[in-house]
Amino acid sequence: MREPGASVSDFEQVVARLRALLDAFRNGGAAAAGAKQFGEAKVLFTALRGLAREAKHDGMIVRDETSAQKQRVDELHLVLQNLLFEKIHLQKEIRKCERFHSAHDAIELVAVEQFMREAPAALTGDLGVEGAEGRAHRLMLNRLAWELEERKRLAEQCRRLEERKAELLRSSEHKRKFLDTLVDNLDDVTKAAAPLRQFLAEQSGGGGGGGASGEGGSADIGVHDNAVYLPLPLYVVFSQALGYQKAYVSRIESVDIRGDVDSAKALFEESREGGGFGGEGGDGEGDGEGEEPAARHQRKRSKTDDGGGAGGADDDDAAAAAAAGEHESERQKALFRAHPLTVSLQVACHLGGGGDGGGGGGGEHGAGGQTVMLTLTFSFLMRLGILAVSHALEPALPGVAGEAQAELLRNLFPGDAGEESPNPAAEYQLSEVGLPSLSAARRAGLMGGADMSQERPYRWAQWLGGLSFWSIPTATSAASATEQQPQQQQQQQQPQPQLPQLQQQQACSTAASGDVSSAHGSQLSRAYLSQAVEYARARVEATAALAVQVAAFEKRGVPVVEETRDDLGAVFPLEGKSKLVGWSEVKVEADVRGALAALGDPAAGVVAGAGAGVLVDMKRSRYFKGTLEHGSVALCMVVEVSCEYPVRPPFFRLGASAATSPVPGANDLRALEAEVNLHYEELLPDVPSHATAMAAGAAAPESVRSGGEGDLWLLSYQLRRLQMCLDIFVEAHSRADGKAGFGQGKMFTRPYKGRDRSLPYKFAPELGLFTQR
Repeated sequence: MREPGASVSDFEQVVARLRALLDAFRNGGAAAAGAKQFGEAKVLFTALRGLAREAKHDGMIVRDETSAQKQRVDELHLVLQNLLFEKIHLQKEIRKCERFHSAHDAIELVAVEQFMREAPAALTGDLGVEGAEGRAHRLMLNRLAWELEERKRLAEQCRRLEERKAELLRSSEHKRKFLDTLVDNLDDVTKAAAPLRQFLAEQSGGGGGGGASGEGGSADIGVHDNAVYLPLPLYVVFSQALGYQKAYVSRIESVDIRGDVDSAKALFEESREGGGFGGEGGDGEGDGEGEEPAARHQRKRSKTDDGGGAGGADDDDAAAAAAAGEHESERQKALFRAHPLTVSLQVACHLGGGGDGGGGGGGEHGAGGQTVMLTLTFSFLMRLGILAVSHALEPALPGVAGEAQAELLRNLFPGDAGEESPNPAAEYQLSEVGLPSLSAARRAGLMGGADMSQERPYRWAQWLGGLSFWSIPTATSAASATEQQPQQQQQQQQPQPQLPQLQQQQACSTAASGDVSSAHGSQLSRAYLSQAVEYARARVEATAALAVQVAAFEKRGVPVVEETRDDLGAVFPLEGKSKLVGWSEVKVEADVRGALAALGDPAAGVVAGAGAGVLVDMKRSRYFKGTLEHGSVALCMVVEVSCEYPVRPPFFRLGASAATSPVPGANDLRALEAEVNLHYEELLPDVPSHATAMAAGAAAPESVRSGGEGDLWLLSYQLRRLQMCLDIFVEAHSRADGKAGFGQGKMFTRPYKGRDRSLPYKFAPELGLFTQR
């Protein structure tokens, strides 16, 4: 193959020569041309054909070479595509490796400092010299190895503790079964030893001389010997309380039987002869004693005034009316005749100290570290067939009025105010002697002795005595429920203690008259005794804590027990700028309604009618009014504190004066009320509380019984929260108006949010700022 340029040059020369010959033929004519020119032309045409043949041959060679080169390029392109695919695959694998998380990343390891401090030297010594990454890798391997060893050790320790726990549970269950059968066994032993005791008493002189507790009964025989003369409900209370005291020494200080033992012996002998306890069988047996003097008096008057004319008839009518009234009074007294013996339980209540803030300390009121002895005295009303309870505090709670101490056990269990008889049969007995209700009998002084104002037939007292009755709603309870309905619609639903429920057939086995079998009575009493004791103890401690707080409020201070809380910085992050300028208790219902009526919407000029539909119960709750001030803003409040505090939290109603600037509107007041009435649980410490224990139906925790539980100070926490919210309200309005705040740094990102322009009352500890809910 020739060079492409040479072929082209030869072609151009041949063509040029042919062009010259053609020009010569055109100019001279064909005749003038010689044979030489024609021969030359033929040679040139032959050379031109050779050049064309060579060009064709060269084109075929170039085409073959081009096809070969194209195939080579295609092969190289395919190799390039394969390399690019491998590159992409390797990049994916590299990224996957970079994102790979080992299983040890999910394992919670101890800190490196703790590992270096506690791990053996073999793991914390030389980590190698492979560089920083190598040392970190070796350190992680050593930490994982030590973690594995520690977890194996802890798992083995946990297994041994679980076995120990199971062993203790079996032992406790064995002891509990023994205690469950102990009462029945003691009853059998007591009944079997009764003839021997009677014989020994007769041999020693028959019943003794001196008085028990100075009341004329025999003190020669012990408390356990006196228990045989108790009626069955009181005996159930005594035996269960005594067993509970033996099992839990620190929960009941003492169990004692008090009263006239000689009278109880006579009554016991009378009951053995079939007469019952002083005429329990019916009204006819007890009425005969009252009818004889009246009948003799009427016969004497009829003989003296026989034939005395109209004046004598009037005198007879007056005498008959007086005799009938005296007879009615005697019947009433006989109906409320109590058994001569009573059972007393003494419970020690350890009152905690006061709080800080404005001189509200508990030591100033004598409550700091003080022990108050609560005495519960159970008496049995024989004709009515019910148990009544009175209580006494020694010494009296400091700073607590006598009315509040008298209502100490009110609603100890939900709805159990002790105002009505738990025995439905008693209502008929009361109506027969001219008494409308048990409350009227208490007010008339027919029920109990000197402490009749405190003696009440609570339902839980009947349960402790093994008595259970059908619950019949009375007109009073129905009216109370109707009156409470508007207030229940305003207040939030509060947690209530759940009472342990016995089987219905067991509850129905008790007769309406109050008769109870020993086995069923012990079971019913045992189900409620621990709860009643712990609830009463917690009620005393809560009442004392409330008194300390109220005394501090009256001195313009808001106490909070900081030594029992380590999270107060997150609950109350602001130093309160608002001041409590007024606090007093309202003790008259009309004054309470007046204070409620004064709370209105100051922005709309409404200052009336706020207390029209609100239920005011001076027996169930205490009412306080106070004022918080922050500069020119004055916030008025009426606080209702239930006798069930702190199980039922205090309820705040707020209002503001029209002269306040800025004026809190109705929505602002409702938002402030919601912070203390609805979100109060945010203020409580994260430990089991008395309210939680009662809601779960369990005994109050030890922290509650010791007075160190935070919910005892719920009222102070709510008032402190209200102070903080008022500071936020003033700060938000000041910043919205372009004014300077009160200098506590950045408190929130924006003062208002949403269509209702809500304020940032909720504190977010993780942000360190207040936010809207």
